Amino acid sequence: MNKIAILLAAYNGEKYIAEQIESLLSQTEKNFVCYVHDDGSTDSTINILKKYELMFPEKIVILNYSSTGGAKNNFLSMLANVEEDYVMFCDQDDVWLPNKIEKTFKTMVLSEEKFESAPVCVFTDMYVVDENLRVISDSFLKRMKKNPTKISVLQLLCNNVVAGCTLMINKQCIELSRFYQDANNIRMHDWWCALVAATCGYLVFLDAKTSLYRQHSVNVIGASHNQFVWLKKIKFNLLNHQQIERSREGIVAIKSIGKELVLLPNINEQYINFLSQLLLIDKYGKYKRMYFFAKNKLLKKDIKNIWKILLV
Repeated sequence: MNKIAILLAAYNGEKYIAEQIESLLSQTEKNFVCYVHDDGSTDSTINILKKYELMFPEKIVILNYSSTGGAKNNFLSMLANVEEDYVMFCDQDDVWLPNKIEKTFKTMVLSEEKFESAPVCVFTDMYVVDENLRVISDSFLKRMKKNPTKISVLQLLCNNVVAGCTLMINKQCIELSRFYQDANNIRMHDWWCALVAATCGYLVFLDAKTSLYRQHSVNVIGASHNQFVWLKKIKFNLLNHQQIERSREGIVAIKSIGKELVLLPNINEQYINFLSQLLLIDKYGKYKRMYFFAKNKLLKKDIKNIWKILLV
């Protein structure tokens, strides 16, 4: 059986990274190797990593090269440097439940049997916990109001439901995920891998919580929740110029990643025409743009996205 590569992106993680590594070493599935790249930490992170590499050289491998300048580039750089047939992404401040790899891998094997040689990405849910691992929410997806059944390319472009720390991709998806011209066109590594799988293969949701997502003040992407947050967002959208700028950036991000997706080999036929049109979005007027997004179901049914299209 082929090994699984776990890619752990490290940066100033001295507070939690040892706990995460311990959870990897406690996995019921042992056929893996964890590659770690430190992105220029100024705390004791690298010393902690070296200690674990010395203690468990077959399980923990430090990749030594220069800083990449952020989580996305760190993960993509590691993805380019591993040869295993399966890859999982790992955040330094979470904790993996003991059967995370085993459950995910079993689902992956079944999916590969079903879809033969296609690119496959398996993803799961997770618990949201506080800094001391007390459960805040029993579902990251529900807390973030994400629907794991909305996983077509069109839906993912509008709202990525796949968290990188829950996914596993197979060899075919790994190879295609390396197939990009400009990393600046990719906003986050997990969004890219999910879109690659959806565009050329299959996304598979395993309805299980496989890790503890630690919510704290320095998360790159948090799991905040407020039952009135939508009302605040409407007010913010109408009155705050910065939010309008973010809306413009959102449209630009969709087009930018479309530039990369359209270059992928073996795109599912249903998406070829859509991606070709997406690349011309800047040439459309506001109302034609609005029609294009609505026709392709890229508009969420809320005022925020209506303003996005009208004001850009």
